[in-house]
Amino acid sequence: MRRGLGLVGVAGAVACSAPNPLFGRGAGAGTGGQDSGGSAGTSVSATGGITTGASDSAATDAADGSESDGGTGGEVDFTDDEWRGEFAEGTRLGVVWENDALVMTADTSLGGFDSRIFDAGRVVDWDALAWQPSAPYRKPLPDGGVSEVDYLWGNADMAGNTLLLHLNDSNPGLGSVLADSSGQGNDAYTDGIPTFGFLLEGVFGRALATVGTQGVADTDSYFTLPEVALAPGAADFTWSVWFRNTECTTTGSILMVFDSPGNLAATPSAWIACVVCSGGRTAGLGTMVGEASGAGSYACEDAPMQADGWHHAVLVKSGHRNATIETYFDGQRLSSRSSGFEEPLDVVQDVAFTIGGSSDVLVAGSADFDEVAIWNRALSESEVHALYSRGASRLAVRVRACDDAECTEAPQFIGPEDVITPFVDPPGATGPGTFIPLTDVIGRYIQYRLIFNRGAAGAQSPELSAVTLLGH
Repeated sequence: MRRGLGLVGVAGAVACSAPNPLFGRGAGAGTGGQDSGGSAGTSVSATGGITTGASDSAATDAADGSESDGGTGGEVDFTDDEWRGEFAEGTRLGVVWENDALVMTADTSLGGFDSRIFDAGRVVDWDALAWQPSAPYRKPLPDGGVSEVDYLWGNADMAGNTLLLHLNDSNPGLGSVLADSSGQGNDAYTDGIPTFGFLLEGVFGRALATVGTQGVADTDSYFTLPEVALAPGAADFTWSVWFRNTECTTTGSILMVFDSPGNLAATPSAWIACVVCSGGRTAGLGTMVGEASGAGSYACEDAPMQADGWHHAVLVKSGHRNATIETYFDGQRLSSRSSGFEEPLDVVQDVAFTIGGSSDVLVAGSADFDEVAIWNRALSESEVHALYSRGASRLAVRVRACDDAECTEAPQFIGPEDVITPFVDPPGATGPGTFIPLTDVIGRYIQYRLIFNRGAAGAQSPELSAVTLLGH
């Protein structure tokens, strides 16, 4: 049985020409030039890999200088981190070599890469795997306010993070706690008549699911956030939520709301909703930040929802008396408008902070949710785009050890538990290059498979500059 690491990881990409601290050498000179788009006769499999017959001889392995072996049973280091004699010897589908890294072609949403087959010269117990992505891919935000620092781009700055719900909890009942991972102790809890469950796979591992008809407004179940701790007052704030809702309503299906269920019109409020905009336009994202005096701002912008697709919504407020309100959908800014406030957005007249609806029939909502995060600062446009990209795109790895040079009788490529689950960038690390342990991967020949997934429109391609396998 192989060690499990969980289905998590994250998204994005830029050129990678900086020195590679993980593997102790540069990212590669790229002397092989540009890849023309992959070898003929390859195909994407049902599990996201590619079928290949590519192999690499022991003579080539010894010539390119990227592996070391004691020859009599010492440590073995198999590394691909440049084009000539390494990545160039693999088989590609929808993947090219560009700016010293493997990236996806512009017209591809799913791509694969099978490495050369490395001959270690003897049977090896392969016990560690690591790779060098440019950014986090499908990787949950870090816990405890710890910021990422070592990716080329897309590092999550968790300064000011007051709430982080990964929503990987067990099935909740009434009053069940949904654990806050921000380090601030702001746990949420289920409310109403809970009809929640947990999906086996959301954007980042498990996700909170509304049981029943998806997309139908539901006034029975929602979850409540600690309003005193999270009331924005006059401060800046950013709300971020991943959701799935296949149908919006004219009155709005609430995603997040800060308001008084008993006195909606006369109290300060802020909310995000999936709503049909005026004029019967397509489903949109409605956002409101306002107060009893009538000041404030409302926007309803077209935001096409994919059927059964996950989407990312963000509301950013910066300033107060002269405020700017921004709405983002799937990494793109939908609106930016000016607003002004006389009073702070505080907890008055039973104002509550809820997700998925509230106790008031006019504030109904229904959706599946994953990774809800709140900051007491205004995130920049680039930070919001990075939040989306880390959830939209994916880079995953599988490996196999073979007994013959062509791997003709080899087992399937495997991940930490089975052939379906791949290895992904592990949570908790503040940057790439963490070595992942391998168990029972034994053989003279070794090969890895990369699965590239761009995700939804607008997401950047994953980018990879190095892979290493260690054995003894």
